[in-house]
Amino acid sequence: MPRLLVSAAHTTESPGVVVENLKEAELTRSILKKLLPHLDTLGVDYKAVPLDLPLMQRINWINSQGYSEEKGDLFVEIHINDGGKRGFEFWYSGSAADDNNSQKLAEYLMENLSKKTGYEKQGAKSEHDHEIGSLLILNQTHPIAAALELLYIDNPEDQKILRDEAKLDELAKALAECLNDFIKANPEIGKNTKKKPAPIDEMDDLDDLLDDDFDDMFGDSGAPTPKQPVMPSSFPRPNFPKNPSGPAAGKSAPLLMDRQEREKMIKETYSKLIGKEISQATLTYYLNMGVSPDELTNKLIESDDFKGLVSDAKGFKEANEKATKAESELLGLRGKIKDLETMTGTMQRVIDFKNKKIGEMLLELERRGIVKPGQYPGSESLKKTNDDDYPGLKAKKKKDSNIFDILIRIFKLS
Repeated sequence: MPRLLVSAAHTTESPGVVVENLKEAELTRSILKKLLPHLDTLGVDYKAVPLDLPLMQRINWINSQGYSEEKGDLFVEIHINDGGKRGFEFWYSGSAADDNNSQKLAEYLMENLSKKTGYEKQGAKSEHDHEIGSLLILNQTHPIAAALELLYIDNPEDQKILRDEAKLDELAKALAECLNDFIKANPEIGKNTKKKPAPIDEMDDLDDLLDDDFDDMFGDSGAPTPKQPVMPSSFPRPNFPKNPSGPAAGKSAPLLMDRQEREKMIKETYSKLIGKEISQATLTYYLNMGVSPDELTNKLIESDDFKGLVSDAKGFKEANEKATKAESELLGLRGKIKDLETMTGTMQRVIDFKNKKIGEMLLELERRGIVKPGQYPGSESLKKTNDDDYPGLKAKKKKDSNIFDILIRIFKLS
């Protein structure tokens, strides 16, 4: 089943045609934002091209999604016309031919969208019939492609529609239904398509030559402005690297941020994940990629900066675990030291008590004349004494319950 890419032409810096207070860029994104909910309701498999990408970056993004004509994929870009006429004018990739799938898409949408809305038809035309000879947004993108000029910004009657939000929603709903009907009616489109010519390799020079979009190549007179080239119809397709990342199919209305909104999102996401302010070069890189918040998060997680943060965090975790273990061991040692200090204090108090009592005993022994001053129990001089040397001890005839008498008997002095 064909998949769909939808885009709003122009950017805020290069807004396309401006008439009074109407700007093409604002109108195309308004219609796009109204279109997406209707595509969701119908169950169409689609992606919305990020807003505010300049032309060459928009082409790059489209071709990086992996969509192609061989797979039956479709691409439509919304424009607003000028020139004073009314209704619709559509452009398709390539020259008119029975096997041109882009022509089939543009003609189907022209016929059926006109029927649904009642708006006039200015026809579906080959890009080679355009004044500039070729439209890059069509011939440089890989899918089946059509540019849809919806109403005329300089026609008073069409202006009324463009200023009416309800009318624009009706138009968006009708366009969603036509796209859905075409997809269902052509499930095998593109299956037998031959592979298109290889795109060119160098796009930088084109960026220097081209403005935002093909409408910007013309002034009010309709003639090419100076120094802006008319691209030949045989201009080859650019070669962009395949990178099938991008907004998820369907439900992508919240991803339709303009450049300022996307810049804010990138800065905040980068700061949150990487922990520092993003450089201007990196910011520009992600802006030009048109990344969604989820895409940016995934890319930053895969970046060397984030891996470095993770590595630092692992090192910090290991160091923290070692510090915690050491702290636990230190607390254990402190507990043991405290216990030892308590035991030492207790023993010291016992020793002090013992020494005090020994001192008291010696004083009492000296007072009673049992020992001579300066002699201590257990000394050699004390052991060699006899009862005759201690009249007080010899005079004692009965047991005494006094603690000192008990101690004297212990020392075997009575």
